[in-house]
Amino acid sequence: MIPKRWFISLALFIPATNLMILPLLIYYFDQLPLIAWILAVFQLAFGLFILNRVKGKMNFSWPFFVASRLRPKPFSWLGFTGFLCINLFVLVPFVVMYLVSCASVAVSHFTDGFVSLRPEGLVMQVRNYVRDDGKKVQLAPMSHVGEATFYQSLNQSFPDHAVVLMEGVTDQGNLLQSKTGYSRMAKSLGVSEQQHEFKPKGELVAADVDIRMFNQETLDLIDKAMLIHSKGMTAETLSSILKPTPEHLEKLLWEDLLTKRNAHLLEVLHARLPQSQIIIVPWGALHMPEISEKLLGSGFRVESTEDHVAIRFSSLFAPR
Repeated sequence: MIPKRWFISLALFIPATNLMILPLLIYYFDQLPLIAWILAVFQLAFGLFILNRVKGKMNFSWPFFVASRLRPKPFSWLGFTGFLCINLFVLVPFVVMYLVSCASVAVSHFTDGFVSLRPEGLVMQVRNYVRDDGKKVQLAPMSHVGEATFYQSLNQSFPDHAVVLMEGVTDQGNLLQSKTGYSRMAKSLGVSEQQHEFKPKGELVAADVDIRMFNQETLDLIDKAMLIHSKGMTAETLSSILKPTPEHLEKLLWEDLLTKRNAHLLEVLHARLPQSQIIIVPWGALHMPEISEKLLGSGFRVESTEDHVAIRFSSLFAPR
């Protein structure tokens, strides 16, 4: 008789390996083709191993096994109950905890620790940098939506004499067809919009670029995203999603949304630094790793950190 465990192993191979490679995708995402190739080789080897165990030898003759060797056991309530309990009370909780752990590791890794997932919610780490001449820079990772208390605590923490380099892409040429805020997202999550609650003290300086610096492919994608965000999933928005996108779109997005904007921000920061004692940069969390790297490379060091809960998990499940 062919043991049932060989069939179960084959059935679980793909979901099990997809879970196992998640840490590799986090730390070695640029090596995705190599990871896929290694996984394919392992899958082939695993199939040959099972074939050898089933047939007793490495024989590729057809059929691989005869039906007479499949002698199923009679149904047992004890076996069924045990299988059900193992899945519900062991396997499912383990997979959920594993996925949550991977998500936490991924968020921390891709934001260089500026954002983390903790039991209380999504936490932003504000970092204070200082240079030997006494100049200070504070990096405050932001979220377009979050708890009102998150924005209010940041408002109160900024000193009156600070120079605050504000984020916000302008559209002086009216190149975007769709313009909307994040009210829909904020309402669905039970939180507030940044633009309504974040009112920092100090001298506010526009430090972002104009949208005319973006590539047309990026503008088209932003229009599409804003349309979906404002109208939800409709026949119109679904048709826009199904349209093909350029192969190099990911590179263009990274260049437009991060690289160009970070470069302009750093230009403004270094231009204002000689006449400013403290500069605060309340920008999106994905901007922070590169800005931090540039600051550390120009003589700054981390003096202290502060943690702020941007979105509490309790808010997501609160009745609305």
